[in-house]
Amino acid sequence: MTQIKLVLAAILLLAPAAATRVLAQSGGLCPDGYNSQFNVNEPGCTLCSAPTDCAVQCISTTCICAPNDAACCTNNPCCQNCPDPKPLRCSTVQCTCEPGSCCSTVCPSSAPAPVSSAPGLALLAAVLVALGTGAVRLAARRR
Repeated sequence: MTQIKLVLAAILLLAPAAATRVLAQSGGLCPDGYNSQFNVNEPGCTLCSAPTDCAVQCISTTCICAPNDAACCTNNPCCQNCPDPKPLRCSTVQCTCEPGSCCSTVCPSSAPAPVSSAPGLALLAAVLVALGTGAVRLAARRR
């Protein structure tokens, strides 16, 4: 019975890690083999483009404020010489492709995505392993 519990715990711990790895490798948004570029056409959107026969042209608009020009930076926080951190929209580029059917822009839904990080997931896995190990030891002592 203990071996079954250990196998189940291992599966429950490794399945999310494997799914995260697959999503990280594919980007999770673009079809397999497609190129992806983050923060294109709208803040937070991803441009997916075919790997061949797809010419992608991107432009980014830049402006320059005089050093220490607070009024310019207030009106245009994305300009050079303005203090960091800059909003995500400041690094958004506009891209098009030829032919027009070889690329698409994928934007996040309006609902916020849950926040997770690799260190957070590793911490969760470590806590679950510790709890599982403690439960197994406790069960072994009762015998």
